[in-house]
Amino acid sequence: MSGTQNIGAAHVQRAQALLQKRERRLVDYWWEYPPPGSKNVMEIGSVDAHSLIEGTQGLILSYKVPQGFIFVLRDVVFEAVINPNAVPLVPPLSGSGVFTGVLDVNNPIGGSAIPVGTPVADFSAVTTYLGSMANRPWRVYGRAKNTSVFLALTTLNWKVTYNATVPAAAGEVLFNAGLFGWEVPESETEN
Repeated sequence: MSGTQNIGAAHVQRAQALLQKRERRLVDYWWEYPPPGSKNVMEIGSVDAHSLIEGTQGLILSYKVPQGFIFVLRDVVFEAVINPNAVPLVPPLSGSGVFTGVLDVNNPIGGSAIPVGTPVADFSAVTTYLGSMANRPWRVYGRAKNTSVFLALTTLNWKVTYNATVPAAAGEVLFNAGLFGWEVPESETEN
């Protein structure tokens, strides 16, 4: 009987060692996988095109990374939703040059004439839809540790510039944006 107990104990120890190795890997690669103690982030915003002044930027959403955390950006959404019953019909907007979106860092609307922040890589002049609120977000590929990780107190802003006048009778044209990822306690990222 003791031989069977030793084999069972050895299997339990091996399983515990594998579990600890897996947990360590999650912590070691916190920018790839949400580690234990992380919090999911789902920030969503909308702005009505009628509220925008042609050729000026409008803020869709703003997200500030909390003190003591690091934010890992995993997915985004940037889209225009048009009321299909609008008369006259608003033409499809994606790729038309009618709008330009930007996801930037630490650069508020109405801030300095000289931008104090910088656009997030690959999101400085978005003219097509990225993902969808109705279907699924657009995955931020190539998530290297230095391209999709934002430090505490960093503010991410999704903005849109609408380069056309929306006829009053056109109904609702909404620009939607989303940021999806996780917040990791800074203490978990110190390797």
